[in-house]
Amino acid sequence: MPFFDLTLVVLLAWGAGSLASKLGYPAVLGELAAGIVFGPPLLGLVGPSETLSMLGVLGVVMLMLFIGMQVDPEELLRSASSSLLPAAAGLVIPAGLGYVAVTMVGGGSSAEGLMVGVIIATTALATVSRVLLDLQMLQTPFGRRLLCVSLLEVVLVLVAFAIVAGLSTSEAGGSSTLALVLLKAGGFLIGATAVGWFALGPLGDLVRRFGLVGRPGAFTLTLVIGLLFSAASDAAGLSFVPGAFLAGLFIGPKVLGGPFTETVHVVRDVGVGFLTPLFFFAAGFQADLNFIVEEPALLAAIVAAAFVGKMLAGVLGLLPSTASWREGVVLGFGMNGRGGIDVIMAGLALNSLHVIGEGLFTALILTTFLTTLPVPILLQKGVRWLKPGESTSL
Repeated sequence: MPFFDLTLVVLLAWGAGSLASKLGYPAVLGELAAGIVFGPPLLGLVGPSETLSMLGVLGVVMLMLFIGMQVDPEELLRSASSSLLPAAAGLVIPAGLGYVAVTMVGGGSSAEGLMVGVIIATTALATVSRVLLDLQMLQTPFGRRLLCVSLLEVVLVLVAFAIVAGLSTSEAGGSSTLALVLLKAGGFLIGATAVGWFALGPLGDLVRRFGLVGRPGAFTLTLVIGLLFSAASDAAGLSFVPGAFLAGLFIGPKVLGGPFTETVHVVRDVGVGFLTPLFFFAAGFQADLNFIVEEPALLAAIVAAAFVGKMLAGVLGLLPSTASWREGVVLGFGMNGRGGIDVIMAGLALNSLHVIGEGLFTALILTTFLTTLPVPILLQKGVRWLKPGESTSL
């Protein structure tokens, strides 16, 4: 890829992402839109290249590392009891509705239905955090509940995506396929967790003993661990995304020592700030805008499945608690925040797994836009709609 084209892509992605952020929306929406407008779907000023693809994949690895490094595994376990049911409902209900939309409305295969269902079940932790911060709701009881639900959904969706990816790439059939996929997924998750809990700490001690974890060394060690976990996850047929996330989950101060906080900032600045926007920008290249005209019913069905599924998940997920149905509705509003992992999974499903085509990929991109854009307004109005005392019981 010529340097001029790469420079142009960086500038366009940076500018569009910054504009979206200024407007109170996740930068990924601006980056995707810029890829669609300036890429092959419309103006065709820039196009795909192997260089851009490799940089984008590295950016995704670093994004998943960053998300994982933001999560405390012990805090995740503590929050599971109160947030697991809404999070599980947030996966199962939209996934089920998405499966029905693709297979019954669009006449798609079961593999396509499963993949689309899992992807639209995603709630983007970064998007939710940004919206809550902008609305000054981050430290409220509602904000903490929504963040816990979003965090658990990241884990559940990645596990579900790994299983569906394994099923879609397996050549075996019937129950033997599912058993093999579950065995590989379980083996990887157990092995990665064991390495994360028991091996990374001593590894960090050893590296520090040799004086290799300084300012550049801590970042290099983090990236190497992330790539190794990604390679193991990919070798298990689960794609590299779950591996990168798990690596970040277990890379903490016990592994890196003092440079941990600084390393998180470097991963964020290099990965999230520079490389990941290239992935999202390039993802826009593959949007098929003809799909909007050719399959409007399928598009509407997928968007409805995504939005309504999260609303139902919010209400039904809180039923066993003391929260009111209004609180469930508002929680459902927040769970519709997308933009990030869902786009990454859609790209993998199109380019690496070859489960979906450009039409369904476009539907998923548009779903991200259409369900995320109203979230700040709905949350703001929703909290005002709650009766006195309800907003504090979440």
